[in-house]
Amino acid sequence: SSGGITTSIIGGDTNTISVGLKNNGILGGRSASITSGNYSATIGGFNPTNTGGASVVLAGYSNTNNGGSSSVVGGSYNTNDGGSSSIIGGNQNTIDSGSDNSVISGGKTNNISNDYSVISGGTDNTVSGYKSGIIGSENSTVSQNKSFIAGGADNSVSGFNSSIVGGRNNTVSSDNSGIVGGIENLVTNVDSFIAGGTGNTVTNIKSSIIGGEDNSSGALNTVILGGKQNTISTGLNNN
Repeated sequence: SSGGITTSIIGGDTNTISVGLKNNGILGGRSASITSGNYSATIGGFNPTNTGGASVVLAGYSNTNNGGSSSVVGGSYNTNDGGSSSIIGGNQNTIDSGSDNSVISGGKTNNISNDYSVISGGTDNTVSGYKSGIIGSENSTVSQNKSFIAGGADNSVSGFNSSIVGGRNNTVSSDNSGIVGGIENLVTNVDSFIAGGTGNTVTNIKSSIIGGEDNSSGALNTVILGGKQNTISTGLNNN
């Protein structure tokens, strides 16, 4: 049925545009609905819902767009509540209300809850930092601004301008720091770095561990290269 002003439904089955809306259109599809907002469209797909003004839901299965100037393209059970944001493909991906200018591309059960952020692929990833992103990871989290994770699984970044690339169960909780690869590595202080290895920990400023296992650096401006269960204690700086 079409009860709006300057509205069109072309083809399809059991499609609906609510009364009082203007300049909306539904092209094909089944059980499509535009229930609020103007200047919007749904094109194809099954059970798409569009309530955001100047927005589009294109193809897919049971996708929902509630954000203004936003879109959901393909995929299934995706929900976009962000303004000027897009979900492209994937399954059960979500962009929260107030998360503007963000994008999820593919993947499953990924979530963005801040502005200018991106998730591309992967599963069960969460970005709550501003201008942050996750690419192709699993069960990973970025909760601080201008930070990212690429690949790996079960990784977490909560420091500003920090990153993790690959690996598993790695954590960066400090600013301007990073981990590349490895398993269960931890960086908790600024301007520090771990590359590879297992169970390595850096807890002081401008320090690094490269490889090895269960190594620990608690002093300023230090480096551990490989080995096992090596420790530089707090107060022994520049070693």
